[in-house]
Amino acid sequence: MAVLMLLPGAAAAARTRLHACGDRGRLTCGRVSVRLDPAGRVPGRVSLFVERYSEVAHPSGTLVALAGGPGQSGVGVLSAFRTSLRPALGNRALLVFDERGIGRSGPLACRVPTHTSRSFARIFADCVASLGRRSRFYSSDDTVRDIESIRRALRLGRIDLYGVSYGTFPATQYARRYPTHLAHLILDSTLPVEGDDDVKLNSLISMRRQLRSACTPSTCPGLDPTADLTAVFAAADRAPLVAPVDPDRPPRKVTAKSARSILYIALLTSDLDPLLRASIPAAIRLGAEGDGSALVRLAGLSAAIALGSAERTPDEPPDPEQAIAVAARTKTARVNLEPIATRCEDERFVWSAHDRLAVRVRKVAREASLLSPAAVAPFDAATAIGDTEIASCEHWPSSGSHPPREAGPLPAVPTLVLSGAADVRTPFEQAQVVAAEIPGASALEVPNVGHAVLLNDPSGCATRALGAFFAGTPVASCGLAAPPPVDPLPPGAVATLPAAAPLTGLPGQVLTASVLTLRHEVGITAPYAENLLAGPIAGTLAGNLLGLVPGLPLFLSGLSYVPGVAISGTVSGGAPYGTGRLTVDLGGRHYGVLRLVKDGTIRGTLGGGVFILGSAARNAIDTAGGLDFAIGLK
Repeated sequence: MAVLMLLPGAAAAARTRLHACGDRGRLTCGRVSVRLDPAGRVPGRVSLFVERYSEVAHPSGTLVALAGGPGQSGVGVLSAFRTSLRPALGNRALLVFDERGIGRSGPLACRVPTHTSRSFARIFADCVASLGRRSRFYSSDDTVRDIESIRRALRLGRIDLYGVSYGTFPATQYARRYPTHLAHLILDSTLPVEGDDDVKLNSLISMRRQLRSACTPSTCPGLDPTADLTAVFAAADRAPLVAPVDPDRPPRKVTAKSARSILYIALLTSDLDPLLRASIPAAIRLGAEGDGSALVRLAGLSAAIALGSAERTPDEPPDPEQAIAVAARTKTARVNLEPIATRCEDERFVWSAHDRLAVRVRKVAREASLLSPAAVAPFDAATAIGDTEIASCEHWPSSGSHPPREAGPLPAVPTLVLSGAADVRTPFEQAQVVAAEIPGASALEVPNVGHAVLLNDPSGCATRALGAFFAGTPVASCGLAAPPPVDPLPPGAVATLPAAAPLTGLPGQVLTASVLTLRHEVGITAPYAENLLAGPIAGTLAGNLLGLVPGLPLFLSGLSYVPGVAISGTVSGGAPYGTGRLTVDLGGRHYGVLRLVKDGTIRGTLGGGVFILGSAARNAIDTAGGLDFAIGLK
């Protein structure tokens, strides 16, 4: 494998040649070696792993794609980029690389004790200390230099640059520093040009907008997420909300603090998945009525989606506390700290890099006291600050108030800015500001899409815009879109449901309840259950679902969506339906058995009645119940 050893002057770099490494010669790989410290004061080098894909032997240009996170492997999402960026490729090569500290580019890792009573703060502080002085060289500023080193090493000439999520920040910094080396710029779910602030006030603006627009009289009649959220907090302030998650254990209690944290994180994570977005209004209403189970379920779904998003899209990786907890629990004993290293080096904080921990903590407390209620609504300052990187970065030695930044205006490079209307972490309001700073930039808002637009837009509007952008034609707006699906409230009682033929009376009503429970509790949850290593996902009303290992069955324990009806047993994956054997309880007593067949048929006995329910009749029950979602197991 050819390796370039960059000399102090980048202009003196020799050429690196990539070698064929797959896909019948269309994929080539190589390494570019760069200094750990650009100034050379701290010794060491980083070997950056690079992959390039091209449909043609001699492409006329190169599109460099930067993944999100920070902490995502660009190489790991090459396949996703090939699909989402296809209109831009044509005669262009697609180039990705693992940024320093990630994947095959020298992971910035530390050892984690697998059996210890020490706190996260102590473990994290020890991890950071073990890195020594090299912890300072994993910022976006270093990524910008690395992009240029790769460009020079491969003699690429002017490049096109695509960034998604965090990747938009080094992309705009590169545009500022090397404007003459850039042909086109595509920003997908963009961060502010000056980088994130420590308290994500723009995300809170988007959360308020998402709550206001989540429901209409036609999509979820009777629900008002904004008013219901206020009622949740008022109810939890009076007394903890009860959540009977596990039939064999005392009910779990949701305190006022945890209710605020659960809903803040759920709203923030909702831009990664439409099914989580659909679940929020009903969960809030149930919480407002004093039932905490749906909120506990929402917390489980949020955690599972956040953990699973690293595999599905170039998005947010787990935070350090999650990563350390998972490493210790799974006995891997190592955790990669690059994501938090970049966050802590990039973001502005109220403390100075020279402040001791106690001083930093006091300054954060003062910052919280100065936040206005309107700025952090519908939450409070403690929630707005507590669910950011502040707590982790307080322990990062070189984090402080003056991270490296490029100065000056953004160049007049042809630029396309894409934003999802349902994006919370990088909202459209933010994208508009960035687009206004780039002369001639086109900004496109895509309806019913959250974060990472090109990877998650089923309408094709963003893909068409990308094609038009590179063809030099006007970018058309997406137009009106149908309202997104909204998860309905659970039925009030099994007796209110229609009976599912061929059964009649109560057995038929319990069959309908069982079908709805499978669709809602298993179908929506199943894609994420295996990612939730911290524990089970709660049922909407009671019980839980647990999936630990990909490919193994999901375990259902007293799972309830309709009052009084609970199902237990195992469900094995198999698109679009699951298979397995389940028992059904009614009012706490055994009522029957369900056998799930891979073609969607359900066979069994309920209340002494034998039945066979075909997939078409099963789907009709789901649709009538407002659960006609085309994602996940049914």
